[in-house]
Amino acid sequence: MNLKPKPFLILLLPIFFVLPAAKAAECKHRIIFLPQMHNIKELPGSQTSEAKNDKIAESQLKIANYFEHLSNVPVFSEQVGEDFTLDAVPKDEIPSLKKHFDQIFPDGLPEDPKALTDAQKEKLINHGGEFVQLVRGKIKKIHGVVKDPTSMKKIFESINRWYETQPSLDVPYPPEIGALVYGARERAALLKIQSYFSQNKGQRDVILIYGASHSFIFYPELFPSQCVFIPKEFQFDWKGRHRSGPEGF
Repeated sequence: MNLKPKPFLILLLPIFFVLPAAKAAECKHRIIFLPQMHNIKELPGSQTSEAKNDKIAESQLKIANYFEHLSNVPVFSEQVGEDFTLDAVPKDEIPSLKKHFDQIFPDGLPEDPKALTDAQKEKLINHGGEFVQLVRGKIKKIHGVVKDPTSMKKIFESINRWYETQPSLDVPYPPEIGALVYGARERAALLKIQSYFSQNKGQRDVILIYGASHSFIFYPELFPSQCVFIPKEFQFDWKGRHRSGPEGF
């Protein structure tokens, strides 16, 4: 996951990737983008392997650990359809839920992914690092990345119909599917965040957790590209740098 680009590729990286602090410091509002590897077992043709699961667990642990010393920054997650807090869990079930997570993470979160137990990997893979931290009390709320669930459902129906015809998830997207997987979904996330900032003008930063192949620099009408940045420890996890536009081609 921590693949470092060859030296000549550094010259091709977008400005916001190379100099995030210099540009983002001037922004009224900022998106802190945490690129992730995540579980996509719900897609047709999806296959898992021990090596792939280890990479997902490592990615989700890094995300979870990012919140260990961070508070009061709103979190938007690709893996949440609608805004979610523990208030959505029946009150009589919350103590047992927290106890369950305390038993799985009795000493908190390890820094080294090699120290993860199988049970800890399973929780991080199936629920995501942000949900683990929500249960542990490090995050109060996880915001979804969709303003209009009905429209997004139609988008996923089209994507899933295409996947059902493919032998694996590694088949390149045709332009019309790439425009949904990338463009439509990235726009939806930015629209949700744009709406949040319009209602919370005093909030400067939000965190956006989204797949590592995505990019949010192609939509200046929704959010200025220089105000989207990736923290240093996540920069080499990002795989979207090869893309030249919202369709990913």
